[in-house]
Amino acid sequence: MTISIQKANFWKRFSAWLVDTVLVILLAVACSIPLLDVFKFDANGAEINAIQVQYQTTIEEQYSVDIDLSQEEYDKLPEAQKEKINAAKTALNELLMADEAFIRLRAARLSILLTTAAIAVFLAILLAHFVLPLILKNGQTLGKKTFGLAVVKENCVTIGAPVLFIRSMIGLFGMETMAVAFLATIYPVGLITAGLVLILQIFVMIKTNTNAAIHDLLAHTVVVDFSSQQIFESEEERAQFLAKETANDTDTTSYDSLPQESTAAPTNNE
Repeated sequence: MTISIQKANFWKRFSAWLVDTVLVILLAVACSIPLLDVFKFDANGAEINAIQVQYQTTIEEQYSVDIDLSQEEYDKLPEAQKEKINAAKTALNELLMADEAFIRLRAARLSILLTTAAIAVFLAILLAHFVLPLILKNGQTLGKKTFGLAVVKENCVTIGAPVLFIRSMIGLFGMETMAVAFLATIYPVGLITAGLVLILQIFVMIKTNTNAAIHDLLAHTVVVDFSSQQIFESEEERAQFLAKETANDTDTTSYDSLPQESTAAPTNNE
């Protein structure tokens, strides 16, 4: 005997995904604010700005120009003045690129931003796709709870923390988010590869019988309609249910195979 999977409606899944994506973005932004402070992002920016101001002041005095002009002000200048400003900007850029401290600080700034983004997204997905589903039960994120969806194992048994961790943190965060984001930074091959991964995700969801995403295949889980899906709390409960159903089927078959008492009227032999 098999237990049917009540697949979730596509539009419900899409709507739930939108809700969860917005939640992840909000959580990531909230987490990034204290992280930037921990990594001294503002202090780094102040040091960079101090070096820029120092060199810019020197260059402006040397060329007798004001580099910080608006585009509108720049357009009104005569060509000779424009050339002077362009030369000053080129000289300033050369000075900055030759300053090892400036290069080191700018590289540290990029490192801070990337590290903050990675940690913030990790924490956001951890909260939205691991911690919250543990609280709501049945693998339900905020979006899935809102639209009446649930996540179960392929045999309709509710998922526990280990499976949920594989699905959310290894699959969703590691493979589908960070791996794609990393590949996208490698131009142009990485960008193309990241696009192919996203296409593969769509292809997998279309072709699998349960419309499973990559993280579902990895964790052997299914997104189902919560109201109509029979969900078992444990493997033992499922085994007991199947044993009971099998026994009922056997009893019914045995009864049907018994010779039935004739209901025809007796024949009069007189």
